[in-house]
Amino acid sequence: MARRGRRTAPWWSYKHNYYAFILDGNGMEVIANKVKGRGLYATRDFAAQSTVHEESALCCSQNMDDFEDGVPVCTVCLRFLETPSAQVARNTQRKKAALSLPYPEQQMPVKRVPCLWKEQGCRDSFCSTRCRESALKQFH
Repeated sequence: MARRGRRTAPWWSYKHNYYAFILDGNGMEVIANKVKGRGLYATRDFAAQSTVHEESALCCSQNMDDFEDGVPVCTVCLRFLETPSAQVARNTQRKKAALSLPYPEQQMPVKRVPCLWKEQGCRDSFCSTRCRESALKQFH
């Protein structure tokens, strides 16, 4: 019979030290608030339009109904690969509803980046070359 090992506590606490250790030197800290919960706060100024934090999902998958309906999403980050107008038209099955969306000129066109193996029959699409390269390195 295997002997149970003694359970040890981590050397940091979840409330503060864990996040302080991870964010050390990044200009950010996690502050817990009883009303709003935990939040990420800047401890220094950042330049406008600069990226201050990036993370990738541990695990994600597309909704099975959307997958079966052929809803176009990026294979890596699941970003929709259609405009809001196209989404409304598809979901309501009425193109007139999509035409009544406010500020159509502000809807960014979504550029689909095809898989490098499209000619061989792969139907995966990506929202950027960055996501395509990520897929090639990780699983594709």
